[in-house]
Amino acid sequence: MATFVDRFADSIHGVLSGFDRIRFRGTQRLLASVRGLTAFLAFAHVRLTEFKPYVTAVTEQIRREVEAQAQRAGVAIEYVNDSSKSKEQLAAVLAKRAGRTTGLRAILSAVEPCRTFFVRKDPATGHIGLQVRPGKCLHYYHYWHDD
Repeated sequence: MATFVDRFADSIHGVLSGFDRIRFRGTQRLLASVRGLTAFLAFAHVRLTEFKPYVTAVTEQIRREVEAQAQRAGVAIEYVNDSSKSKEQLAAVLAKRAGRTTGLRAILSAVEPCRTFFVRKDPATGHIGLQVRPGKCLHYYHYWHDD
């Protein structure tokens, strides 16, 4: 199996290394604000009246792709229903139980607090618009070990 660096060499500008682990976390900045998401929806020709079906379809597409990746790798997706559990420790236990030492070791899912978007009527203008509010979202955690 090709290493991560070999597989993505054309896109890599540098390499970090450390004694233990590196955690990557990211946000699509454009989609993280009302203004940015509104611009994206306009670019994608999605009307606000079509927002909920659109985002529901995108969510289902992501779910199917994560599930297909897990199936191809032979990794079961483990749902975590206890926020006091360490996801990292659970992933290590699952990987050890399955004998996985490299590559995709575990995928965990959890419903957790997030910022999410809703279409609501603005009482001041009478027009509908996007609003961001606290909500709960399904998150997937992929645990990899690459030598």
